[in-house]
Amino acid sequence: MANYNFNKDLPVGEMGELTVRKFLTEKYGASYIGKSEGNELKYWDIKFKFPNDTEVTYEVKNDVYVVPERKLPNGLVAQGFDTGNIFIEFESRGKDTGINVTKADWWVNTFHYLNELWFIKVSNLKKLIKENNFKQTEQSGDDGSNTRGYLIPREQLKEHFIVKKL
Repeated sequence: MANYNFNKDLPVGEMGELTVRKFLTEKYGASYIGKSEGNELKYWDIKFKFPNDTEVTYEVKNDVYVVPERKLPNGLVAQGFDTGNIFIEFESRGKDTGINVTKADWWVNTFHYLNELWFIKVSNLKKLIKENNFKQTEQSGDDGSNTRGYLIPREQLKEHFIVKKL
């Protein structure tokens, strides 16, 4: 589960990037170019080159909060957890972040426990946000970060995404 602590949550985010990397290389023959690195503001997470020589960047968000109900070995059922939303960050610590600053071509939400990847072009995601009045959250990150984001109802707007099973 996420910790609401950037440094502790970083490995969780990197796990999502590795999932997307494996998926794109195995299913689409993409060649991994690299990560956006450094102390400066990152405008995308990972970059690939596809067999048609097109280079594509991705912003990747790994959602580990959505956990399906599951049967345990002892026959009991573990209750799942799912708000039904995709969280799209747009501000943290009083600065624009996430969808407000990315220059990636595609946005990907990985749902680790559902084994799903939800792809959407960044331009389409921005249009979707502009055309809807999505609920906004506050205090969604570290204590004092005042992280804010949009809550997009996942199933209601699924047709706007390319959903891939792992």
